[in-house]
Amino acid sequence: MSRPRDPWLDNAKMLLITSVVVGHMIAALTAPEPLRQHLYDALYVVHMPAFVLVSGYLSRSFSWTRRHLVALATTVLLPYAVFTMLLRWQYEAHVGEAPPHQVFVEPFWAMWFLLALAVWRLATPVLRAHPVAVPLSVLVALVAPMTTFTYLDFDRVLQFLPFFVVGLHARREWLETLRHPLVRVAAVGVLVVLWRATADLESWAGTSWLFNADGYELLGATGFGDGVQTKLALLALSFVGALAVLSLVPATGGWFTTLGAQTMTVYLAHTVVVQALQYDDAFASVTDPHAQVLLAVVLGVALSLVLASAPVVRALRWVTDPVAAVKDLRAPAPAPAPAPGDPTSDAPRSAAPRRARETADA
Repeated sequence: MSRPRDPWLDNAKMLLITSVVVGHMIAALTAPEPLRQHLYDALYVVHMPAFVLVSGYLSRSFSWTRRHLVALATTVLLPYAVFTMLLRWQYEAHVGEAPPHQVFVEPFWAMWFLLALAVWRLATPVLRAHPVAVPLSVLVALVAPMTTFTYLDFDRVLQFLPFFVVGLHARREWLETLRHPLVRVAAVGVLVVLWRATADLESWAGTSWLFNADGYELLGATGFGDGVQTKLALLALSFVGALAVLSLVPATGGWFTTLGAQTMTVYLAHTVVVQALQYDDAFASVTDPHAQVLLAVVLGVALSLVLASAPVVRALRWVTDPVAAVKDLRAPAPAPAPAPGDPTSDAPRSAAPRRARETADA
């Protein structure tokens, strides 16, 4: 029997995936506007670290069983392959030539997260074995930028690792303390400090540091010590900011909560839409830079809500989760419920089979 869904987690997932879409929309803007850059930096300090932390928490039960491994292959790696091809075809149609790199071994744009999620989940039984994995993951994140791992975007796998490991070791009661009224008041203060700290990010770090995709040398660090110091500061800012955001997430259910079960669909499908807007320079007709930022935020929120809606999820299932779509197509229709007063209503009926499979919802 499956456990009931947690509305707080679904709310958090939907809020975070919406911030991811908004961040990518803002990245598609062309106007060099300080507000645009500030909002972009503030989002990127928090939204992916929080998203990875929640993904870790939801991956705690992963084990090297056949059921979990098959689910990982069909709900993470297969969609990775499908959308990598879609994004590549979209790129070739616009540019007229193939991408300058091997898209399957050097993930295409946002597809890096799916490969990272697969690697992290495969390592989950080891990473959960002992709490010492938490400080070790921080050490790995500090040492990893000494070089750049372009193969499979492994640099991001290592540099985002602490957030996933913290999620793996988080306990339910710890997360519940985030909802305490005093903690929520403190969270508002933390987000104010974070907003101020990212106002002059270029003076002490830089936007490129937030992607966790480059080595210290490429990021302009004057030495290993300088790089470690900056990386530690950003890790701390991201971790505290992620907890502050999660603290302010509502714990009650509603229409927004039901959308939280479809974050993988939103993550996959929004990449094609945003890339199309970027290729067509869709925001160029809006000359006012502030209006561009507002339009990007509104479109990002609207796109997330639309992609998470039930009709769109059903329509896209053949590309977002093709194996499940085939299984649903082959599954027998459920037996009709007996009419009121039907003398056979007390007779035992076999229930429609339910597909028990691990979801890859991040």
